Amino acid sequence: MTFNSEIKSGIALGIVYFLWLLMENFLGFHSNRLDYLPFIFWLYSIIPAVGINWAMKAKRDRYYHGKINSFQALKTGLSISFFMALVSSLMKFIYVFLVNPLYYDTRIAHDRTMIEDLEIATPDKENMISKIMTENTLGYSMLETATFILVIGVLISVTAAVLIKKDIRKDGEKSNQNSFKPKVES
Repeated sequence: MTFNSEIKSGIALGIVYFLWLLMENFLGFHSNRLDYLPFIFWLYSIIPAVGINWAMKAKRDRYYHGKINSFQALKTGLSISFFMALVSSLMKFIYVFLVNPLYYDTRIAHDRTMIEDLEIATPDKENMISKIMTENTLGYSMLETATFILVIGVLISVTAAVLIKKDIRKDGEKSNQNSFKPKVES
């Protein structure tokens, strides 16, 4: 079995991630409204969930003729998640270098201002600032994106693998089970 459909689905969902980043940027979540960015990012998790489920159902209907077992569904979902994680990390790289090169500078400045306004001890502030300096890098962000997508993908794949199977009994078996008629002996 080839991975053509998984690769295509992973690429498509990775491109959707890039479009999501562009939408966040356009709406100001990467500049003026940085406080809301974590909540908006969690909202994004709906897209991989729906996309992976849709791609698994498409694979079931097109390649497995409507009959898929849990292992096949899990393998399909994990493959899609893997390719999506790779493409999404690449899209994050492209976004930072081509669309918004000041993305991390803006985030660091915003986080630094928030930390300096806190009423805590100076060593704690310095620790927090050094942490944001290491977390707001492209490599860390690409790894974070890939990890997030893989975790969401695994959760969705496991859930969908259990639920995606179609009823593969023959039509006669279904009708006999659904209608209860007591046997009458004559």
